[in-house]
Amino acid sequence: MASSERERTSEIKLERLLYKKLQRTSSIWFLLFYETLIGLKKFATLLQNIWLAKIPQPLAVRGLGIGGKGADF
Repeated sequence: MASSERERTSEIKLERLLYKKLQRTSSIWFLLFYETLIGLKKFATLLQNIWLAKIPQPLAVRGLGIGGKGADF
């Protein structure tokens, strides 16, 4: 009877260790994912600002708007 109790106790300890390891792994993956999302958001904002800064003039002034010099289809 004592050996079966020891086996059950060791199984419970193993389950607890695996559960704790899973919790740590899950939290690490969540943090990495969250930090990646924040970085992508900052990068997208920078790209948008750079793109807006490189446009020299509005489309209507360059003749690409309505009534411009380009071909009418």
